[in-house]
Amino acid sequence: MIKKYCIMSLISVLFTACTPIERFTLTTQLPAKFKLTAHTAKLRLTTNSGRVFATPDANCIDLTQSGLISNENPRDKRDDLHFWSSKPPETKEFITQDLGVNGLSINQWQRFGFNPHSYSYISKDITVNADKPITIFIHKKGSMIGLFTDSIGEYSFGISFIPKANQQYQLMLENSANGNYTFYRARLLDVTDPQHPINITHLSKRSKGCKKH
Repeated sequence: MIKKYCIMSLISVLFTACTPIERFTLTTQLPAKFKLTAHTAKLRLTTNSGRVFATPDANCIDLTQSGLISNENPRDKRDDLHFWSSKPPETKEFITQDLGVNGLSINQWQRFGFNPHSYSYISKDITVNADKPITIFIHKKGSMIGLFTDSIGEYSFGISFIPKANQQYQLMLENSANGNYTFYRARLLDVTDPQHPINITHLSKRSKGCKKH
């Protein structure tokens, strides 16, 4: 009986333990530290996630160098979401920081085949270094195999890319639940020319944890 209890306790510990990135994304309150140079670009983050993080000047996730770039739940900005309503709510976007980025509205994103899966979004402009990589990510529900493999890659979703000087970008980072599954999507646009936004998602790469040396 004691041996069986010990085995069950070990299994319980393994399946309830938090990985480093889970602890980080759930508890950290520090903003990302951008040491801006003379060459910068602007980025509009559009997301339905309440907490979004960045590792500045890196093409991978380094938790020791990461911090928050958005910490507001878009649903908290609404007072018109009622569970008893028979009509689907209107999709709304809240711009929490406007630096003049030529961003697309939620409805305009449909031009790029990106139909919103949520009813509430936040958009926030930030200034980032140009000609240096940046990695932006959110917490992701992963399988328990993440405890034994790359837990950062398993429990995060985002992209890395290298902005160019004086350009404007918009990143759509979205998660949506469908039954027992949660889906994650990212699209990156060059919106420097407001009349001709360009989908440059193919120039980014899926974020992963930095390799330890």
